[in-house]
Amino acid sequence: GCVRSKGYLWMASRHDLAGMWSIAGQNLGLEPMGFWEAAILRDAEEERAEKGHHHLPDGIRRVDWDATWGDRRQELVFIGVGLDREAITAALDACLLTDEEMAMGPAGWSAFSDPFPPWPVEVVEGEEEEDDDEAPEPWRG
Repeated sequence: GCVRSKGYLWMASRHDLAGMWSIAGQNLGLEPMGFWEAAILRDAEEERAEKGHHHLPDGIRRVDWDATWGDRRQELVFIGVGLDREAITAALDACLLTDEEMAMGPAGWSAFSDPFPPWPVEVVEGEEEEDDDEAPEPWRG
């Protein structure tokens, strides 16, 4: 009964990248959306600490900010008729890390098997841009 689903997700094996999830009919798209704000701020905080500044301004944090993970989260919407909420929830819950896996943290998660192709991520510093001509296509199933 699901005709459309969309949102973003946090994958343990791609800790700093937000994934964009999109389902329309039989087409599924899973591709990079960009870096989580927490990853960007972490890098900015490290740079500020190197310069002797230890905190970013309070206003930069969002209301839905988790003290440990920042803005990283799953946020998916399912649209359809006669959806089986319990079945969808159970299927998604089965994809979550266990408490033991969660305790491993990002260093442990980086060793997890990742069945998806690499996500091309463009990082622009000054005038330099990454060449997208050789970037692989986003995974679609």
